Amino acid sequence: MILSWGIQNFRLRPKRETERKKSRSQSLKCVLLKKIRGKLNLLLIMFYNILARYDYILMLRAIWERPVIHYQLVDIPVKLLKFMEKANLEIVGDRKGRKSLGAEVNRKDKKVFYITFDGSDGKCSIRGLAVTDCQMLHAWDVQIAD
Repeated sequence: MILSWGIQNFRLRPKRETERKKSRSQSLKCVLLKKIRGKLNLLLIMFYNILARYDYILMLRAIWERPVIHYQLVDIPVKLLKFMEKANLEIVGDRKGRKSLGAEVNRKDKKVFYITFDGSDGKCSIRGLAVTDCQMLHAWDVQIAD
């Protein structure tokens, strides 16, 4: 999706996330690839191609804590996701057939997030990315009626 904002054009990848536990609200999870089947080495190439297509990845998060929904608009730095290039991907899980790859992604020997390429459906999932490593653009609460 290419959006025009004033006179500057930029490439944007919108994402969404919903959580039901406030305790997990300090880390992000997102799926970058969906329903892409093929060999895992092709998934890696596709992952890098997706990152190259976008200048920004924005995530709209909704954290349910009845009777309030906490919304957050977060900018996930593409530069941070590119640290995945240095990760040591290994086969994870015990599924027979299509195998999955996973790795801890580090920056200066400190874990930044965990990435998984699911061999069954081609999803690329990122878990444990700290909100503090991203830019919180806006946060607001909405009261819901019971």
